Amino acid sequence: MSLILRRKWLNYLRKMLSIIFRGNILLSVLFILLPVDDVIIAQNVVSKQPQSDEVVKYITASDFKANVFDYSVGEYKFLGKKPVLIDFYATWCGPCKALSPIVDAIAHNYSSLIDVYKVDVDKEPELAQVFGVRSIPALLFVPKDGIPRMLGGYMYYERLALNVAVLLLGQQLPQEIVQLYQIQQQQLQQQQQTKETTE
Repeated sequence: MSLILRRKWLNYLRKMLSIIFRGNILLSVLFILLPVDDVIIAQNVVSKQPQSDEVVKYITASDFKANVFDYSVGEYKFLGKKPVLIDFYATWCGPCKALSPIVDAIAHNYSSLIDVYKVDVDKEPELAQVFGVRSIPALLFVPKDGIPRMLGGYMYYERLALNVAVLLLGQQLPQEIVQLYQIQQQQLQQQQQTKETTE
């Protein structure tokens, strides 16, 4: 495909994705602001997905205590060499199955920067209980410096990559995106307050 056709196709794809994500201002702005050559498309999930789970490690409670941090001690001290992303899942969970190839792609694409672990909540209920996992999928972001953060629910590749960049790698977002995100959060809070007052 020629460079001109490729650019036109990527511009079209970027416009279509911004229309699809119009309900989510943050994702729409990211797709509009990214240069054409840097657009992350869903193809990354399929084409760069590892053929096996060589990058993703399945972890037990004892492995977690040895490689991430020992939660039985009262003090938090990170033991890993790289920031860690932990996917809490179950084999019977539909959204977990949908998220799995995305987590695998993140593990493959960021293998030199982060470690990615998976925890089966049915086999490791202790870990699920320690971190208060009540619904799955749930993702625990453990930076080298800072406090671990848990996010729940399914995430698209782009959103997960953005969370990895911000929460694990400490990258800063452009100020415009931060402001739009803050506006979106304020709108959500107002909607929740309105909903609570009407009930």
